[in-house]
Amino acid sequence: MTNLDSPFAPAGPAKPPITLDRLPIGTPARVTGFAALDPGMADRLVEMGFDEGAEVEILHAAPLGGDPIAVRVDGTTVALRVALAASILLEDMN
Repeated sequence: MTNLDSPFAPAGPAKPPITLDRLPIGTPARVTGFAALDPGMADRLVEMGFDEGAEVEILHAAPLGGDPIAVRVDGTTVALRVALAASILLEDMN
């Protein structure tokens, strides 16, 4: 994958992190935190493995709208609603 193909910003001015719902299928990334999420739901995501530094990758999305999505998080596959994935912040693995 070249820098032009990357969903992450090239080096330069700081850009907002990408969210899990916008990560292309098969692109690895690392969790950096959560945005606008109820503390109880954030705790639940951490229990599922989405803690800071966890490696994630979208495996596939459901047909007709893509909800839910299958996500590999540190070797475990979980299903998430796209709306919930939108609150998980990521950074490039490179």
